Order: sequence, then C-alpha cells, then structure tokens
Amino acid sequence: MNNIQQAIRTIVKKMKNEDVQVRLQAIMAIQRLNLDVVDTSILRRIIKEAASSFPKSTATWDDPCAQLLQFVCQYEDETLLPLLTKYYPRFSSAGQDLVILYACRLGPQKAKSSMLYMLQMYIPTQQVRLPVSELIIQPSWLPELVPICMSYIDHPYYSFAFHQLLEAGLEIGTFSIREHEARYRIYEKYKNLLCRMMEYNEAYSAVFVYHAWRTSYLSVRTELCLYIRIMGHCAREEVEVLLMQTLSLNDPVIRTYGICTLIDLGVAVEQECLFSCATNIESAYLLYTELHRKDKAYLYPMENKMEHLVKSFLFYYLLEHEECGMVLGDIEVMSVTKQEEHTNVRVRYRFVHTDWLQKGWLIAEITLLKHEPVEVYTDFTCFAIETETSTGAF
Repeated sequence: MNNIQQAIRTIVKKMKNEDVQVRLQAIMAIQRLNLDVVDTSILRRIIKEAASSFPKSTATWDDPCAQLLQFVCQYEDETLLPLLTKYYPRFSSAGQDLVILYACRLGPQKAKSSMLYMLQMYIPTQQVRLPVSELIIQPSWLPELVPICMSYIDHPYYSFAFHQLLEAGLEIGTFSIREHEARYRIYEKYKNLLCRMMEYNEAYSAVFVYHAWRTSYLSVRTELCLYIRIMGHCAREEVEVLLMQTLSLNDPVIRTYGICTLIDLGVAVEQECLFSCATNIESAYLLYTELHRKDKAYLYPMENKMEHLVKSFLFYYLLEHEECGMVLGDIEVMSVTKQEEHTNVRVRYRFVHTDWLQKGWLIAEITLLKHEPVEVYTDFTCFAIETETSTGAF
C-alpha cells in the first residue's frame, strides 16, 4: 500500500506542475495504473486531491481532476459517495459528470440519497448535467427523479432533459400528468414549436433538413416530437385536435409520431396517412418500430414491408456513419436471401451530393433478424459497404 500511496503522491504533484508536458506524463501514468483492489483510504485521499487547485487547462485532456476521479470511479464503493457529494462543487465539469455517472452505476439502492442531494443542491446553480440515457435504463430512479424535475420543468437549461425523464416516468407508469398543471405548459410549448415548423413546411425536403437546415431544424423537431409523445399520456379530449394538426405537415417524422400517439389514444387514423409514412424513406423504419413498441405492428399498412424498412434503415445508417452525413439519392434492392432466423438483403445506393457523384453506385449488405411465427424484425445490421464492381453488372 505504501508503494501505491507514493505513486499517487508523485502523480498528483506532477499534475500540479505548470509545465503541460509534465502534467501529460502524470495523466498517462494514472491511466496506466491497473490495480484490482485499492484501499478506501487511498481513494478518499485521491478524491480530496481532485477537489484541489490545478494549473489552467490547455486542452480537453488536460483535466487532472477528471483523470483522478476516473481512477476512483473504477471501484464501486458507496461509502465514497458522501465525500464525492461534499466536494462535488469543487470538481471540474467533466469530474462532476463522472460523479453523477458513478451514482447512476451504483443504482438507487446504494446512491439514492446522494443523487437526490446533488440534484436538489446543484440544479439551481446549473452544476448538474443529467445523463438522461443512463437514468432511463434504470427506471427505479424515476419515482424520485421525476417529481424533482417537475419543479424545474420550464428551466431553460434543464427543460429538455427533464421532459425526457418525464416521458420515461410516464411510459413505465410511475407518474401521471393527466391532472398535473404542467400539461398545459406542454400544450403551449407544442403549439409554439408547431408554428415554427410551419415556416419550413412548404419547402420541406430531406436534403434541406439534414444539410442546409441541420442546425436550425433538427433540434426543434426533436423537441416537438418529445411533446407529442408526452401528450399521448394526456386525456384524449384535450389533445386530439392538437395532434391532428401534425397529420397535415410535410415532415414525415413529425407526422409519424402524431399518428402513433393518436392511435395510442384510440383515435382512428386514415389508411392513406399511414401508407404515406410507411412508404417514405425517412419514416418507414420509425413508423414500424413505434408501432411495434406499442404492440401494434399489425397496423403497419404494407404486406411487403421489408423493402421499405431496409431502405429507411440504410437512410439513417448512412446519415450517422458516412462522412458529413450524406442523404441518399437512389437505393435499389439487388437480392434477398432468406434464412431460417434472418434475411440478408443486398442493395446498391448513391448519394445526391455532388461531391459523391463520381463514386457512382455503392453496395451495402443488411441483415434483418426476425421472430416467428409473426415476421417481426427486431434488429437491422449493416455489415458491409463497398464500391460496386467495375463491370456494373447486376
């Protein structure tokens, strides 16, 4: 243990050196420390050192506080939480994020009181960045978190994250909004965002959305769709007329969330409207997954749905994985090979962007997993992308 203590002292001393290269050496040294067990007293000392002063950072990696806490957080020990909570406001932003994630990993049984204390103390000072995705996958947190969120639901810094947690709480039934006054503010936010979307409606196109409008449009659409989903947990008589307005928009993503929410509320949606989303490359995959999530996949209006789902999946896959997020121009199914538990689909595609025209057709192979006896696709995997062979033969 004395050797470990000495190594930590040396690392911390170098981390406080004004020479950035010396700090880099110290950061690399603590990253290389690979110890199965570390005495709690040493971890406590490291936490206190992480809360001390360090030279001004020169880059994202140059964060001794976060590096020290990263080392501590390898060891799951709830007895460290009171000390982490005490020094929380003195940690760097990245260090504070690590503490919150650490509490999430320990879970509500071990970290409930510390997490709630940090939220109540530091939300007002905007020192907490909630890891929404981590909290949502641990629904047992939500009964305590959602009521706190409701107190700050209109806070400009936290509003979106808190609405996400609210939706998660509504989905698992730990909270009800039907009688909560906050629903009226959600209706107003929804109406305001819908008006903003109307400014884009006439000129709507996928190319504009994911290129020219990317910074101004996507975040607004994401927020609007969140309110649409939350409204699905309100009384039908209050939201039906509001939600019906989404069906006239040219944006198929907003239209799809409107359709699925209305269906969930027991409102009949015209088959033509369902069909328009089921055949649109932006919304086919989304419509199917949302209906499947609500156990209503049988309402998907296409008997031969596979081709539309494959095209839609590839559309989003390429937006996320190709450089600059290119929008597909053309896509054609080349071959379909059905196996007992999955289907392989080979497609060719090309982009509309002029920088990609000279590349011509590209090829992708997609695997669809399904469950029998009903053909329900549970996963899509794009496992190969290559250029078309020089012969061009199909």
